[in-house]
This record gives sequence, C-alpha cells and structure tokens, in this order.
Amino acid sequence: MSGLSNQVPYYDHALDLILDEESSSHGEIITEEQNELIESAAEVLYGMIHSRYLLTYLGLCSMLNVSLEDAQELIVVANIVYLFVYPISLEQVP
Repeated sequence: MSGLSNQVPYYDHALDLILDEESSSHGEIITEEQNELIESAAEVLYGMIHSRYLLTYLGLCSMLNVSLEDAQELIVVANIVYLFVYPISLEQVP
C-alpha cells in the first residue's frame, strides 16, 4: 500500500476505520467535521486498495471466476455475445 498515505488525508484513521480497529489517536479528540472527513477518506482508501487488488494476478483470477459463474447472465443479441466489462484506471486519483 505504498504511496496511499500521501494521497489520502487522515490515512491512519481511515485505515483503522476500514479494519474496524480502535483508532491509534491515543486520546486525541476528533470533532464531528473531522469524523466526516475520515469516513470520506476511508471510502476513497477502500476503493484504492480494492482497485490495486483487482490489478494483481489473484484479483484478475477472482474477477474471471466471478465472470464465469455469471456466464448465464451473458446477453446474446443477433449472435453477438456481450460480456461484462470491468472498469479500471491507470491512475489512482480520487
């Protein structure tokens, strides 16, 4: 997860929220506004971690397995098979 801490504000708090761990703030008081920013940062961080996983070998295999399991949902129109397309990005800009 290198580089994500520079791209996501409140990275440590957001990661703690994702992992459902006690905050590492050790007594630091977090305002309601900061809490909303941390929740928003956690959503962005989760998406970035998920997208990085999907681009790994194991992630691509998982997507292939899901696609093959959903093969009955393929749409056939005029003998053309339309497959589901998964969105990817070459950049991790939220």
